[in-house]
Amino acid sequence: MKIERLNLIKVTIPLLIMLLIIFSFMMYGVMTNCHLLKVIDKSSLEWFTQCFGHPSRVYEGDILNLYMTFCATVGDVSTVLKLASIVVICLFIFKNKHQAIWVLLLMTTGTWINYLIKQTVERQRPYSHLAIDSGWSFPSGHSNASTLLFLVIMLTIVPVIKVKVIRIIIIIVTSILWISILFCRLYFHAHYLTDVIGGGTLAVVWVLLFIMAYPLFTLRNNKKN
Repeated sequence: MKIERLNLIKVTIPLLIMLLIIFSFMMYGVMTNCHLLKVIDKSSLEWFTQCFGHPSRVYEGDILNLYMTFCATVGDVSTVLKLASIVVICLFIFKNKHQAIWVLLLMTTGTWINYLIKQTVERQRPYSHLAIDSGWSFPSGHSNASTLLFLVIMLTIVPVIKVKVIRIIIIIVTSILWISILFCRLYFHAHYLTDVIGGGTLAVVWVLLFIMAYPLFTLRNNKKN
């Protein structure tokens, strides 16, 4: 993983500021019932209802519902953290201890900050959400956790794969699954569009902060060298 190459002030800081502004605007808009955000959320919810009705999160029905149910299951925060633990173990096995610690802290703190913000904002889920999707709505936990894991894979796993075909396959499959998880939150009416964007944006912000802090995780190794 060549995170040092990504830790460029000219790229990281402007992107971080831009995403922080977007997330802050959404969070403030949700807490103050901003009319614009309400229109966007209502319109998107109505569109999904018109296109897909009120699907149930069960392994029944057509292929789309089966796939969306699978994505909702895989994208659950607890499942994502278990998958992330596999990445951490693999990094330890291949003697990338500082990267393993980086991923472990990134995933645990990233999902916790999302949870804490949820408890602060206390936004109700869409009226048509399923009973299985409990808790507050903003920001989306599935969107946040899946985005964190997606970026972790892109930063730690993909760069070390030397076979180009395998690398491309992993990128394509991971990208499709990540986008599908975001989509399924709207498909099942579990979240509003701003919840999904908020969760994903917060995850990217958190990863950017950890990228900037990454040299601290390799400081000991650099001193040895």
